[in-house]
Amino acid sequence: MKYQQHTFQNSIEVIDGNEYEACEFRNCRIVYRGGSLPKLNNCHFIDPQFALEEGAGRTIMFLNAMYHASDWGKQYIEATIESLIRKK
Repeated sequence: MKYQQHTFQNSIEVIDGNEYEACEFRNCRIVYRGGSLPKLNNCHFIDPQFALEEGAGRTIMFLNAMYHASDWGKQYIEATIESLIRKK
C-alpha cells in the first residue's frame, strides 16, 4: 500500500512492502517482519518504537549468535555494520 502525507499516531504499523512518502509517525510502534522492503521517503518520526519480528527478528538473533560465537563472527558483523554506515 502507498501512503502520502499521512500521519500515523499511537498505532502499530507493520511496514513490510508498503511505501511511505512524506508521512509522519507519532508515538507509533513500527514493525518490520522481514518481508518485502518498505520504502520510507522524507518521513518524520516522533517518539517511535521500532521492532523486528518474525524473519527479521530471527535474522537479528542469528547475527547476535554469530557475533558472540567467535572472533571471526565478531569481525564479520562489525565489518557488515561498517559497510552499512559507509553507504550513506
